[in-house]
Parts: sequence; C-alpha cells; structure tokens
Amino acid sequence: MLSVDDLMNTEPRTVQLDDSLSQAAESLWDGHCGGLPVIDDGRRPVGFLTDRDIAMSGAIQGASLHDLTVYSAMTGRCVTVPAGARLGQVHALMREHKVSRLPVVDAAGVLVGLLSVSDLMTHVASESRATKQAAELRRTLGALSYSTLSERRAQRSSVSPKTAKVAKKVTAKATATEKTTATKKSAVTRKSTATKKSATSRKSAVTKKSIATRKSTATRKSTVRRATATRKASGTKRAVAAKIARKSTRRGRSAAATFRKSAVRRKAVTTKARRNTRGRSAGA
Repeated sequence: MLSVDDLMNTEPRTVQLDDSLSQAAESLWDGHCGGLPVIDDGRRPVGFLTDRDIAMSGAIQGASLHDLTVYSAMTGRCVTVPAGARLGQVHALMREHKVSRLPVVDAAGVLVGLLSVSDLMTHVASESRATKQAAELRRTLGALSYSTLSERRAQRSSVSPKTAKVAKKVTAKATATEKTTATKKSAVTRKSTATKKSATSRKSAVTKKSIATRKSTATRKSTVRRATATRKASGTKRAVAAKIARKSTRRGRSAAATFRKSAVRRKAVTTKARRNTRGRSAGA
C-alpha cells in the first residue's frame, strides 16, 4: 500500500512568521506553487499561506506587500499529516478540513515534506488500475472549497500560545518598522515642504527684483524721453527765434537801404531844384 512518503515533496518551500508577503509571493512564483507552510525556528508548521491569502490581505489591509508580514495573512490553524500515513487518511483530512495541501511532519512535529492534491492526481493519472484511488480523489475534489474570510479569522485566533507570543513579537517589530518608516516619510515631507518654501521665496525675491528693475528701466527711459522732448522743444524754439531774428535783420537792412535810397533821391531832387532856381535868377 502506498503511503504519504511515496508521493510527498520532500523539499517544500517554506516561509516564517516575520517574512514579508512580498518575499512569500516571490517564493510562490519561483516554485510554481500555490501555497507555503509557515514554520517556526524549529521547522515546526504553525500555519499555512496561499497565494489567495496574499492577494486578499493586500486588498483588505490596503498596504504594500513589503510592509505586511506573513503572520497578518496566513491561516493560523495548520492541518498536518504524519509521515508514513496511508493515502486514505490523507483524503479524509482533506475532506474534513477542506484543504488541498497537507504538511507532512515526523514524530517530533518537524516538517519533512508536503503533499498536495496535484500529487494525488499525478499518481492516479500514472496508474492504469487505480480505480479505488480515483474514486477517493473524486470525493476529495468534490469536498474541497476555500474557507470564508470569517473562518480564516477564526483559524488565526486558534494559534498556539507559543506561536501567538512569536507573532506578537513579529507584530511589534512590524509596527516599530512602520512607525520608523512613517517618521522618515514625515521628515522627508517636511524637508520637501521647506525646500519648496525656500524655492518659492527665492522666486518671489527674483520676481520682485525683476519688477523693480523693469520699473527703474522704465523710469530711466521716461526721463530720457522727456529730456529728448525738452531738447527738441528747446531746439525748435531756438530755431524759430533765430529765424525770426534773421527775418527781422533782413527787414531792418532792407528798411535802412530803402531809407538811404530815399535820402539820396531827396538830396538829388533838392540839388536839382536849387540849380534850376539859380539858373532862373541869373537869366533875369
């Protein structure tokens, strides 16, 4: 008769209580498996973690998988099967507890292997006359279903006192880590805020200086324009005055010349009249 030892995986992947869910997810991905036994320091199974547990825990708790521990998502009650047990006992345990994977332990409770439904299916498929095993497998597959969230929470509450103590330490450590992370984030946020305020102040100072420079430049330009306009106006006035002066000078010269000509004419007329008078006096 076949036993658990003939079909189990003798080198199963495992995780510990204080491992992060991201590490557990990476182990599941690398091992192409859907669940991992959770062990303590003595390699004794204290829980079980599936890919569904990881996904649901990340969605419900609303935190990064790097910040969540295996303890926060695992199923606290771990159903095991002793090494050397018959396959009938395996089917009975799977149907009763509705689990598809069973950690295999030795007499001291230490993990020595893992047996899953897929191992049973592989065995049935390889045996041409395993009709009894096929019937058992059909019954087991029909009875298997995932536990509800409330059942899983109830299972977590049934953890042994020793495991609960270890989990408490892990939770305290995770809380301290989260507080430290929050403090660092707060410090970074304050530093970023101070940097933004400093940058804003510098921009404001630069803006004020730029405005003052533009105003000063505008004032100088306005002063230059007024001075230019004043010079132009003064030049225009001087030009007009000079033009008027030139016209007056020309008019004065013309009047003097006219006066001189009139005086010459008057003198010539007077001289002629005198001559005529003298001639008439001599003839008489």
